[in-house]
Amino acid sequence: MLITRTLDRINFHIIETILLGRKVIMKNIDLSNCQTRTDLAYEEVDSPSNLTGILNEEQSLGDILLFTTKINDKGAKNLNKKKGLYFTIDTSALVTQDHDELVKIQEALTHTLELMFEHLNIKSDDKCLVVGLGNDKVTPDALGPQVVENILVTNHIFEIQPENVEEGYRRVCGVIPGVMGETGIETYEIVDAITKRVKPDFVIVLTAIADKK
Repeated sequence: MLITRTLDRINFHIIETILLGRKVIMKNIDLSNCQTRTDLAYEEVDSPSNLTGILNEEQSLGDILLFTTKINDKGAKNLNKKKGLYFTIDTSALVTQDHDELVKIQEALTHTLELMFEHLNIKSDDKCLVVGLGNDKVTPDALGPQVVENILVTNHIFEIQPENVEEGYRRVCGVIPGVMGETGIETYEIVDAITKRVKPDFVIVLTAIADKK
């Protein structure tokens, strides 16, 4: 999940969520020549040489771990990642994911979003655009579209019936831009055009990512 005020912002501010399901046991597979790839900032901090320009902090939220990774210019060069602030929510300790555990994940994500909004000075009445990246027809890539399909969009209500909007709600727009194989258009071009037209105060981008586990 990437949250930023503009699409071309140099500093990236990211919430990375690990929701691990069952582990698959692989036998008789030689992985000695394979390199493990990860999109998670905190997992890439794996050697002393990488620690220059990087600050890693760990916080316990009950059964959930919250990693905060701050990367400056030197760290960005060492990790080949954008400079900025990265939050990673690790829920691997929750194995059953029943209702109570899902509530814990929800509370942890809410807490992390509050930290992010405070860091970016996002106000309660700022307009939000939520973008669900990915192919909804491919299960590993469908996270973004599925989330957008389940959010409460309110921007049209503010436009048409503002008197019916209760306190505590903000303007929220949602879009699923699809993938280039379906549209023939680069996803960035679609999101950029919508952003220029809708003029949100900040954008939340949801997409599936890879981790070492």
